[in-house]
Amino acid sequence: MYRDGSITEGTIAAYVLYLVQLFDPIARFSEWLERVPPGAGRARQGRRPAARPTNAVAERAGAVELPADGAVELRGVTFGYDAGSPVVKDVSLRLETGEHVALVGVTGAGKSTLAKLLTRQYDPQRGSITLGGVDLRDATLEPRFATGS
Repeated sequence: MYRDGSITEGTIAAYVLYLVQLFDPIARFSEWLERVPPGAGRARQGRRPAARPTNAVAERAGAVELPADGAVELRGVTFGYDAGSPVVKDVSLRLETGEHVALVGVTGAGKSTLAKLLTRQYDPQRGSITLGGVDLRDATLEPRFATGS
């Protein structure tokens, strides 16, 4: 469909991101089940789950569309679900257009958190993430891309 022009790169990217969002809760639940030893699933009184940011991302006034392509760059990105303990700390990385990478590491290393930062489910607490030189925090939240013409 892409080759005959009936869908755009942006549509494909949005589709892939929606699939990730669909399957992420299932994968997290599976990981959780692997870590729970028999009998440990009982709720303990007085213990609350870790707080997660809510509505962590807001569109700024005057937000711009992202460019259709360009390098993705993370500069000194730090993020934690609570302010005291960062999950991702001071990550810097540059990915050129068309470049493929894989993030590998143990459970809890921050791979999924980096993916969520790249898809702007959260904004970094420190540092910046840019696409084609545009900071994601300055971009619209709608999956639109500037055509460059």
